[in-house]
Amino acid sequence: MNDMIRRLEEPAFLDALYRYAYRRCNTSFEAEDLCSEITLRLLRALRRGAEVRNFEAFARTVAHRTYADFCARRKRDRDALLPDGDAPGTAAAPDPIDALVDADADAALLRRILREISFLSRIHREVMVLYYLEEKSAADIARTLHISEAAVRQRLFSARNIIKKEVQTMEKTVSLQPIILEFIGTGQPLGNDPSEKVERALSKNLLYLCRREARSAKELSEQLQIPMPYIEEEIEIQLHGCNGTYGTLADAGNGKYIANILLPTPQEYQQAIAAYTRQLPDLCAALQDTVERNRQRILSFPYRSRQDNLSLPLWLLIHAASHTVVHAVRQRLQEAHFPCVTIPRRAFSVVGLTGQPALDLARQCYGMDGIEADAVAGFRHVSVSNLYSDRLEAHFHCDHNLATDPLLLLTLRSLDGLEAASLDGEGKEIAAKAIACGYLQKRGDRLLPKIVVLDAAQIEDFYGLLTDWLPDAAVKAIAAELADIIRKVVPRHLLGDYAIFNQLIASVRFTHDLLEACIETGLLAPPTQPLSAAGVLMTVTR
Repeated sequence: MNDMIRRLEEPAFLDALYRYAYRRCNTSFEAEDLCSEITLRLLRALRRGAEVRNFEAFARTVAHRTYADFCARRKRDRDALLPDGDAPGTAAAPDPIDALVDADADAALLRRILREISFLSRIHREVMVLYYLEEKSAADIARTLHISEAAVRQRLFSARNIIKKEVQTMEKTVSLQPIILEFIGTGQPLGNDPSEKVERALSKNLLYLCRREARSAKELSEQLQIPMPYIEEEIEIQLHGCNGTYGTLADAGNGKYIANILLPTPQEYQQAIAAYTRQLPDLCAALQDTVERNRQRILSFPYRSRQDNLSLPLWLLIHAASHTVVHAVRQRLQEAHFPCVTIPRRAFSVVGLTGQPALDLARQCYGMDGIEADAVAGFRHVSVSNLYSDRLEAHFHCDHNLATDPLLLLTLRSLDGLEAASLDGEGKEIAAKAIACGYLQKRGDRLLPKIVVLDAAQIEDFYGLLTDWLPDAAVKAIAAELADIIRKVVPRHLLGDYAIFNQLIASVRFTHDLLEACIETGLLAPPTQPLSAAGVLMTVTR
């Protein structure tokens, strides 16, 4: 055990460990923190008597796990960072060495190691600055820093940016177009989204090359002209993803790897989208008939906000109707086309859309984000959701804090009407912004919500205003066409993702197309400005 602890301060080991950290971090300062944390965990594990048969394999495992925790913490804390320094009264963080070790010998060992890591951090930082900003050659840098040219090149190559640059250069020599991957997912992404690990050009190349055919690390190394250690390391990251069980690559056996997520070509996902598009006229006509039959029910519904016409309720109802179609198609696929195929259970599922059309498609999709809070403005619970796309600008996204948003808080205060004259100067400015973005409207001297507001208990009744409208023939036609496409383009090991193919590929633009078709026929009024009341729903619980 003592021999392994002594390995921790060997220059070759520390240099390799720092290069591992530097490749994964944005700056040398981040890499220094990550490297130090890995070292601390290694020492703690060794002192606790961990059974170690292979020190290198043990160190890699600890490093991977520490890096995964480091990424999760970095993502979680990113939005919480204060722009102007530490919060007042924040106590200084304890010395990690003092917090971890009691023995003077271990403390001295760790301090020696951390000094060496600090030195490595400075060397990597200086190499990068001299090479990229001052445009010095490797030979000049070696002379300036009194290190070998080989060491300079090694440190440059260990940086993530140089890997990205070299991979992008290599793309010109292989049969690949510049790789664009647009990821779309469904479920609970926090800690479960494997696409968060596909952040470098190298990872995108690996995934793209394995999208249809299983390949070995050696084959990938030869095709991309990237050294094997980097390929193997990237494969390991993609196998584990964020949660350790769902990655973008899967082990296909015999030392080969294949994509573990759907990666259709632009032609394939356009064909799938067309299965829905062909039925738009019939679906739109059926919706129009149903709205006309239920016009009075929609207008007389007991909203918490005054709704004088169908426009704002219909944005929400037709958006929900699009999801009704998608769900019905999924049911039909399961019952008539894939009754014996098991759908995998995951917290989150993702697909990758490839090529420039993927970016255009992503801009045309409608998203809906929701936020909620307890004990706000006299209500036990409040939730707000908003629809957004290329036509509608988002008021907020999922990480927004409802309880501290002055516009939403004023909207809540205005549910029963609020005298504009009762507001002070700051309140009036907030009210003006709330009116400008569509949250509020002014009726005489009173402020009232413009968005659709419901009691939480009314939700089911509200969405029940449009029922029994869906033509069965359209659902069967969409499902039959999709089933043929799925059998042709979905790899056998991913056939269980046929429902994801339907939800995230075939129907990804359907909400957009249905809403646009309803606007063209005059059923739906287009928003007067991008940031408006259209698509916003607030529910409250007393």
